Amino acid sequence: MDYPRRQIKWTRYAVQVAVLAICAWAGWQFYHFVLHYAHPSAPPGVRPPSVEGFLPIGGFMALKYFLLTRIIDPIHPAGFIIFAGALLTALFARKGFCSWVCPVGSLSEYAWRLGRKITGRVWRLPKWADYTLMSPKYLIMGAFFFVIGITMTPTMILMFFIQDYYKIVDVKMLMFFLDPSMLAASVVIALTATSLFVPNFWCRYLCPYGALLGLLAYASPLKVSRNPEAC
Repeated sequence: MDYPRRQIKWTRYAVQVAVLAICAWAGWQFYHFVLHYAHPSAPPGVRPPSVEGFLPIGGFMALKYFLLTRIIDPIHPAGFIIFAGALLTALFARKGFCSWVCPVGSLSEYAWRLGRKITGRVWRLPKWADYTLMSPKYLIMGAFFFVIGITMTPTMILMFFIQDYYKIVDVKMLMFFLDPSMLAASVVIALTATSLFVPNFWCRYLCPYGALLGLLAYASPLKVSRNPEAC
């Protein structure tokens, strides 16, 4: 590997680790923020806006609301900014968000690399299975696009924004991770175990966020095209 490629590789790893560290710090800060309201004797914490990056559905609704009304989501504005920023990276850096920034993508990559060290091989699915398994993420993305992008009006989105559930949806997300149901824990364990053997299993086959970014990447003016006459 020549020097420029090696430098890019280690720069990407550094960015991934930095993002994971920021997410861990934000999660810890948010936990203490919520803990103070659950137990007032606990010291007060600061709510980090970055936790809203894990609310892409809210970000999608906020984006549509902004495009139609020019008003930013007043409840979770950071979710809108992060979601819109991720979409822009797909246009100008294709799958750069997935491979450089997304913490789930980074953990998924580290999982299959660990699996390769343990088993000494990388498991590749047959082409028919690979293409078949990619369909769920597009179906999930299509369902969200139909409900939010087509069905919901600005008034419906605003009514959702002012509901108590949406106001504490980030707290609900924290509780989901702190006290998952048996089904949720089983799904997470199964996905983690599968990711040890099948590279980027979640990202490639199930992530609707990645499916959306992948479709936007096709419209990127920076995409590399092959010239059949030369290559």
